[in-house]
Amino acid sequence: MAKTAKHPSACCWNTFAIMCTETNTLSAALKRSVPFFNPCYLGHLIPDALLPGLLAQLIATLYNPNNITPESAPVTLRSELEAGL
Repeated sequence: MAKTAKHPSACCWNTFAIMCTETNTLSAALKRSVPFFNPCYLGHLIPDALLPGLLAQLIATLYNPNNITPESAPVTLRSELEAGL
């Protein structure tokens, strides 16, 4: 007896369902970790973060603020240099 192939969309939905399940499992596991990303957890840093600093951190995180070389982050490196002067 010949094996019938599944419709491609059925495979996509099955993959999507597995991905959703695994993402939810990962998210549930990560909720038990220390929330280093959260401004309320400052560890050894200043106890009171100001709103402009929090907004700047949020915006900069979206654009890879990797200030190792001028080629990798020309804008944020320039901002860091201006702030440090």
